[in-house]
Amino acid sequence: MELEHSPFYIREMEEIKEKYGNTELHSTITHYAIGDTYINIWFGGLNQPKKYSFKSAKEERVLKMIELAKAGKGLNRYIITKAKGLYER
Repeated sequence: MELEHSPFYIREMEEIKEKYGNTELHSTITHYAIGDTYINIWFGGLNQPKKYSFKSAKEERVLKMIELAKAGKGLNRYIITKAKGLYER
């Protein structure tokens, strides 16, 4: 029996996808999910999120993005001005 099919297998806690407050009228962000060292962000029209990690965007930027995502305001503008293109590829 493979480990993942075992009744004793404990899966990692899956990330929780949250709806972005979207208080910015021009934001295209729809959802986000926070991990230990990253934030996944879903933009309108994309099926897959863009992952901004400590490695790709630096810790201070990711922490700021998490703060803005939770507040529901300013995330889109922050990405455009401070983290554009810094997602993992």
